[in-house]
Amino acid sequence: MCVSLFRGTWRWSDGSESSFRFSKPQEPSYHDQDCVSAIYQDDSGVSQSMMQAGTLKTIQPSTVYVTGNLILICENMTWMEALSYCQENYMDLVFITEQSTQDLVAQMAQNSTSSHIWLGLRYTCTYDLWFWSGSSADCYQNWAPGQGPPERAYQCGVTGAMLTTEGQQWVGLPERRQLNIICQDCAG
Repeated sequence: MCVSLFRGTWRWSDGSESSFRFSKPQEPSYHDQDCVSAIYQDDSGVSQSMMQAGTLKTIQPSTVYVTGNLILICENMTWMEALSYCQENYMDLVFITEQSTQDLVAQMAQNSTSSHIWLGLRYTCTYDLWFWSGSSADCYQNWAPGQGPPERAYQCGVTGAMLTTEGQQWVGLPERRQLNIICQDCAG
């Protein structure tokens, strides 16, 4: 489950106060940052910070396409900005766990103004695996040749994106690239 922790009096995105913060010694200090995103607990009960702290960016998308519960935002953002934007305004970045969702996302991606779109797919170096930000693990995959497990070794800071043309397959890209996004909402 992803939540957001905001600085000030350190409140969770649901408004409750935070009295406990834990991060690994090698992680950055959050004293001068405005938020920390996507914190979860691993199987041993230790809190793990999945993403770097950063300042939330207010984004006014110029073009939006809506199909069912999917929203294409034709505004370039880093993966962290995209995740924060989707979680703040909808539910999450899109996660694809079946062919029918892949087909719908691929169709929407053709309206994108960037060569790729961000997916809610992230690589973790700690466990050497890919996971969806808003869903449990699933077997459905649509990696481009030479991409994804086990064909390619990835470095930390790589996230999942979909090509907007040529079969709309998935690739791993540095999270600081700026791409259009597809958000997923509960309603639809």
